[in-house]
Amino acid sequence: MRQRWLAAIILALLSACMPGEIPKQSLQFAEENPARRRAESRSFDTTDETKLLTSSAAVLKELGFKVDVRSDELGVLAASKKGTDYNIGDIATAAATTLLSQVTGIGSGTAFSKDQSMRASIVTHPAATSGAVVVRVTLQRVVWEHDGTYSKSELVTDPAVYAEFFAKLAKAAGVEAHEV
Repeated sequence: MRQRWLAAIILALLSACMPGEIPKQSLQFAEENPARRRAESRSFDTTDETKLLTSSAAVLKELGFKVDVRSDELGVLAASKKGTDYNIGDIATAAATTLLSQVTGIGSGTAFSKDQSMRASIVTHPAATSGAVVVRVTLQRVVWEHDGTYSKSELVTDPAVYAEFFAKLAKAAGVEAHEV
């Protein structure tokens, strides 16, 4: 009983911290969103969402991902993989800056990106036209510096990456994919 009161008080305090009105500009889509959504989505000539999720999981595993979450009832799949993101230019700059800082005694050098994690999120839903399912995949990556500190987080926006995924998915599922 005491925990319920404590939870109610915490929720009341948190809701008091929320702004009263959401700024309208935060609800507006950026200009690139419709084009990005088109690159991230395909319509498939099937009504079997489970088949598409199973095939998506197989394609992601082939690409080195590990499935973290899957719900056939909700039409959701999330997967991740860890890797490296060495950029030879960053490493060369870091080495030169470190050498220069040690010679001059000024500064401590420059960090370079090393580790990254990739996250894939897939959502399926029935298309507006009967007999089809829309699949949308989004890819994100997070990069950390060589010392383990956060460097950057970004969406993967290259349409070629998404086209390759959907070509593999169409082949694995044995159904034709169409642009949305």
